[in-house]
Amino acid sequence: MTIIAEQEDEHCAIFSALRRQLASKDQEATTYDPGQEAEAYLRAMADRRVVDVSRRPQDVLKGAESFADILGIAVGMEKDSIAFYVGMQDMVPPALGRDKLDLIIKEEKKHIVFLSQLFDEQCPPS
Repeated sequence: MTIIAEQEDEHCAIFSALRRQLASKDQEATTYDPGQEAEAYLRAMADRRVVDVSRRPQDVLKGAESFADILGIAVGMEKDSIAFYVGMQDMVPPALGRDKLDLIIKEEKKHIVFLSQLFDEQCPPS
């Protein structure tokens, strides 16, 4: 689990670096989006409607959760992360770091596989 936490920290650093790299001219629209659907999607993400980064662990976990419950929450968070990064892919041109988003998405998918395998090992059907 420590490896996943370290990778998530790395994802945050990569994402922050991408954001800093964008010069003001690069922050203008780079894809055709006449209805601003991509912008609306990202705004919903940023407004915590999909991924709420302000949630504290004690707000999510009350102490009565089983290990299976915790793994389910973790998988859900990984899925939310993938949805966010996939939404970003269309808006980030290759020259501005789309490959980094691709890498993060692949790692998030690996996290889901790892958590699913852990569930299978630790939570056999009764």
